[in-house]
Amino acid sequence: MKKEITVKLLKNPENFIYKEEVFAYITMLEEEGRLSELPKNLFVYHVISLFADEVNNGGVEQYLENSSGRTYRFLRDCAEHLSHEAITPFLSELCNYIDAGNENFDEFDGRFYEMEKKHDFRKAGLKYYKENFEVDKIKIPVVKEKESENCAYFTVTEEEKCADVKEGLDAFLEVLSNFGAQEWKIYLNWFFNGEYDIRAISYSESIDLVSLVKSWASGSAKTARLKMCSYFNDVCVRSMEEGKIYELSVSPSGFEKGEYKIKRKFSMMGYDTVNISAMSAITAGRFLYKNSPLLYAEMKGYLENNYTNFPNVKCVIESGFVPGWADEYKK
Repeated sequence: MKKEITVKLLKNPENFIYKEEVFAYITMLEEEGRLSELPKNLFVYHVISLFADEVNNGGVEQYLENSSGRTYRFLRDCAEHLSHEAITPFLSELCNYIDAGNENFDEFDGRFYEMEKKHDFRKAGLKYYKENFEVDKIKIPVVKEKESENCAYFTVTEEEKCADVKEGLDAFLEVLSNFGAQEWKIYLNWFFNGEYDIRAISYSESIDLVSLVKSWASGSAKTARLKMCSYFNDVCVRSMEEGKIYELSVSPSGFEKGEYKIKRKFSMMGYDTVNISAMSAITAGRFLYKNSPLLYAEMKGYLENNYTNFPNVKCVIESGFVPGWADEYKK
C-alpha cells in the first residue's frame, strides 16, 4: 500500500523533522544517497545540525562512524550553501583532510569546540533554513520503517481478532497477568475533553521493552496480546529505564491488512522518576464518552467484576485530572 502525506515546513524544523513519517523518509534518502532531494533549506539544516550534534557528543570520529556518516558526502556542499564566514572554511578544510585519508581528528575536534563558543553551528543552520524558503510544504511518501531492535511488525489474522468488548477486556487482564512480577492497579482514566482510556500502572518492577519488541507476538502471551491489539487498536507500554521513561507503541501499520507496528522510543509522558525506582504502565484505547455512554458503563462493570480473577491485578479506579469533573460527561 503506497501512501503520501503533505508536510508543512514550519518555522522551526525541530517541530516536524523528527515526526515518525518525516524521519523515516529522511533516513531513506540518507541510505539511498538522495538527501539533496529535500528542499535546500531543510537539506542544509539537517546536514549541518546533525554534524554539530554528533561532534558535540563524541567528536568527528563519532560523526563519521555512526549512521550520521551517511550525510558526509553532502557536508561540503551544505557548507558552501551555508556560506558562513567561519563555519564554511572550517568544514571545507575538514572535508579536504578526511578526503586525503587522514584519521586523527583531535585538532579539528578542539577547533570545533572553540568555534562553537562564538559560532553556533546549529543556529547558523537554522538561520539559513529560515532565510532560504523556496517551498512551504512538500509531499513525501510514507516509508515503512525497517525492522530493528526498536521496531517490528506482526499480523493479526481474522481468526485471531477479538470478537467484542468483553473478550477485549479479558485479553487486557490476561496480558497484565502475564507480567507476573508486577502488581497492577487499573485506572479508567478521564481526560479534560470527555475522552478516557484504560490503563494499568505498577511500581513494583520495570519491563524490558527491547525484549518485548521481539517477543510481543510470540510465546504463550501471543493470543491475549493480539486480541487486545485488535480490539483497542492503540496500545502503549511504558517503562522506566535508567531513570528515564520509554514507551512501546502498538498500532496498525497502515501498510498491509491486519498488520501492526510495534515501536520503542523515548516517552514524553511525565512521571515522577525522582521518587520511584521502577514503573510499568499499559494503556489501551482512547474513547469519547458521549459517543457511547453504555460502552463506558459496560467496561467499568466488567473490569470491576472480573479483575479479582487475576491475582496480580489489585483494583479498578476511576480517575481524572479534575476530581468529580467526569460526572459532567455522564449526564
